[in-house]
Amino acid sequence: MIHLPAPLSINRYWTIQRGTGGIGPSAEGRKWKEQAKVLASRQAPPGAPFVGAVMVEIVLHPPVRKDGLASSVRVDLDNAAKCTLDALEGVAYANDRQIEVLTIRLGEARPGGGMTIGVAPI
Repeated sequence: MIHLPAPLSINRYWTIQRGTGGIGPSAEGRKWKEQAKVLASRQAPPGAPFVGAVMVEIVLHPPVRKDGLASSVRVDLDNAAKCTLDALEGVAYANDRQIEVLTIRLGEARPGGGMTIGVAPI
């Protein structure tokens, strides 16, 4: 299992690129992706990066509030996918096109929030 900090919202991850007008990762997005890639490489499953078809499960953990309950402030599940899957390229699999099964769900609250990712060959 790979444990990472909470992903950025897709609105913070992507931005319009100066000069070209195209869309690409923001400075904050590039920084998150680099940090996530380093953390993931330390926790990659044996045999990774996989070269064939893979299945990925992402469990998003909302942060715990001061009263001990799960915070309602969190990234939408669908927004958690893209930056997470991009960060795992070259670490858990060679290319995210290898993903044939993708599951994303909400998990239990944890201090500071974050996510747990499982990657396995099919």
